[in-house]
Amino acid sequence: MIVNTITLSGSGKDFIAAQNKLRELNDWVIEHYEIIALIQLPIYSLGTYLAFKKSGYNFSEHLVLNAFLTAQRLVLRIIVFPLYYFYNETIVLRRIDGFTNAVGYALMIWTLMQFFNNRKKPAIFFRALLSVLVFFIIWLLLSLIVLLEIMHLSVIHPHVKTL
Repeated sequence: MIVNTITLSGSGKDFIAAQNKLRELNDWVIEHYEIIALIQLPIYSLGTYLAFKKSGYNFSEHLVLNAFLTAQRLVLRIIVFPLYYFYNETIVLRRIDGFTNAVGYALMIWTLMQFFNNRKKPAIFFRALLSVLVFFIIWLLLSLIVLLEIMHLSVIHPHVKTL
């Protein structure tokens, strides 16, 4: 997840406050992974819809396709869950998470290449990469907005619990 890849550096009470907020956000994401996966579903679907627009499938069909792709990634996470549990809060967890994400996206691209098999493989491959890129751009923007809002609320209203 993106929260696992953020590293803060610095010192002072603002650094400690930001580090604590980031830890709270990471804990919330871990505890509510299903919600995050469901929120990501229409964003993935928008990516595949835009990348494969000429394929003839409507947005709701892309939602079904991406629900399947999300289920594949969730099964992958279930398989590697013991590693997440064993290496919790270690540097190894970042490597495991990076590897799991890479395998998940490779599986997604492979599945898209199988699903849209009526075109040349290189074209499908690059469209699949484009769909992932669209997802990442939208997800990054939404994540930044949420993160900035959380940080803003914690500075303006420190007594309000944001997560």
